[in-house]
Amino acid sequence: MVEYSGSGSISAAFVAPKTPYPMRYKLPAIIPPQLGRPPRANSVEDLADIGVIEDFYEVDDFVIGEGQFAKVKPCRNRQTGELCAVKQIDKQGTTEDRLVTEIKVLRELKGHPNIVKLQDVFATKSHVLMVMELVNGGELFE
Repeated sequence: MVEYSGSGSISAAFVAPKTPYPMRYKLPAIIPPQLGRPPRANSVEDLADIGVIEDFYEVDDFVIGEGQFAKVKPCRNRQTGELCAVKQIDKQGTTEDRLVTEIKVLRELKGHPNIVKLQDVFATKSHVLMVMELVNGGELFE
């Protein structure tokens, strides 16, 4: 209970509530969604495109490159005929947070001339399939 006597003092019975934000800020009852931004995704399934990769791309069995928990294979867009690369990431080899971060960063930097372009993302129970532009020229560190 807060008592104010009018003389500029507040009684000692007042106890300020503990809040994670300063008292001068008031949070709205309903926080409106941010305009012009997609909703926050917290899982790969939230970020993945709808459908299966075979409906949109012809994936070759040949492995272009292989890493600790991913393989890269060539693929072709069924509509345009464009050659692409699909990065097949094993979900057991990494965390969900790392996958979500990689997808978000690649989407954010999509127009940069020195960053590989992410075109589509598909998810299965065991793998995340990231379709990217095909970059020829060999290994980066050769």
